[in-house]
Amino acid sequence: MAASGVERTTVLVVGGGPAGLAAAAELSLHGVGCVVIEPRAEVSHRRPRAKTTSIRTMEHLRRWGVADALRRAAPLPVAWSQRVTFCESLAGARITDFDGAFGLTADRDDRFAEAGQQVPQPVVEEVLREHLRGRPGTELRLGHAATSLTQDSGGVTVAVRDAAGAGYPIRARYVLGCDGAGGVVREQTGACYLGRSDPRPNFNLVFRAPGLDTHLGPAVQYWVVGAAIVGLIGRLDLSGYRTARRCTTGWAPGSPSSVPGLTVIRAPPRWPGGRAAAGYRSRSPKRRPPTLGRGSSCSSGPTSTSRGGPPTRPTWTSRRPRDSARCVRAYNRNEPRRRSWAARNGRTGPP
Repeated sequence: MAASGVERTTVLVVGGGPAGLAAAAELSLHGVGCVVIEPRAEVSHRRPRAKTTSIRTMEHLRRWGVADALRRAAPLPVAWSQRVTFCESLAGARITDFDGAFGLTADRDDRFAEAGQQVPQPVVEEVLREHLRGRPGTELRLGHAATSLTQDSGGVTVAVRDAAGAGYPIRARYVLGCDGAGGVVREQTGACYLGRSDPRPNFNLVFRAPGLDTHLGPAVQYWVVGAAIVGLIGRLDLSGYRTARRCTTGWAPGSPSSVPGLTVIRAPPRWPGGRAAAGYRSRSPKRRPPTLGRGSSCSSGPTSTSRGGPPTRPTWTSRRPRDSARCVRAYNRNEPRRRSWAARNGRTGPP
C-alpha cells in the first residue's frame, strides 16, 4: 500500500477466466507479483463451456505444476475413450471413427510431454484457482470487478468494486485485459472488432441423461452429420452429464423431455426468445440464462448451417411481437444464401 493510500501492484489481471488465470500462473512462475480480480465468486458447472484441453495447454499446465492435479480432478479419464465418432445418429449407422483424437492417449508418446485431456472448463478454472491461492506474490480476489481505467506515463489506475459494492483504486504498472470481448478493458482502451461476425449461431446446452447410450461404443464426441441439422454430443463425466451443440444431435426433433431420464441443466440464450428458449452460448454478460428443469420444453433457436449445407429457417419461440419481427428480419437476411445454395445444388424450394 502506497503512502497516498492507493494500493499498488506490478501487474493487475482483470478477469479470472482461463486466460486470466493462465496469465497469473505464468507470471507467478517467473516471480512477478500480480493481483487477479474476477466478478464470479464461484465457477458455474451449469453453463456450456469448453471441454477439451489440448496437448499444448496440458504442457503449460505441466510447467506450472498442475497437470497431474487437473487429471485427478477430471471426471472423464483419458483411458475411458480417445475416439471421436462420426455417425448418422446415435441410433443410426457409423460413418467413421478417429482414434487418438485431440492428442488423447493413455500411453507414452515421444511427440509431446503431456497428452490431451477431456475436462470441463469449470474444472480447469477451479484447479487454477486453487493453484494460485498457494503462490507467493499472487492474490486472487473473487467477487471483485474493474469499473474504469485511467492510464498515464507511469502506469494505470483501475477503479475496482468489491463483492459488497464498495469501490477502491489499484495502481499497476501493467494491466492485462482478460475480461472478454464485452469487458471494461477492451471498451476503455478503444479496442474493437473490425468487419462482421458470422451470422450462423451455435446452440450449446448441458443436460443429464444417465440412461442415454448408443451401440456405437464409447467416444468423447459423437458428430451427427446425417440428420436434418448437424451437431455433436459428448460426455462431461461418467454419471450422465453431457454437452450438446445445436440441440438436435442424434435424437428425434422436439422437446428433450421426450428422452427418458433427460434433465436439461442450463442453456444460456443468445436471442430474445421466450421462456422456452434454450441452447445458446450467451455472449452478453447482462443476460441471465434460464434454468430448465425436468419436463421443461427446449425449443430450437435460429438453426445454423454446416459448411456445404443449406442455411435453414430460424425457429424462434417467443410471445413478444418485436421478437417475431426480429425473426423475420433474420430469415430475410439469410434468404439470399439459401437461394444461392439451392441454385448450386440443383434444389428448388426451401430446404
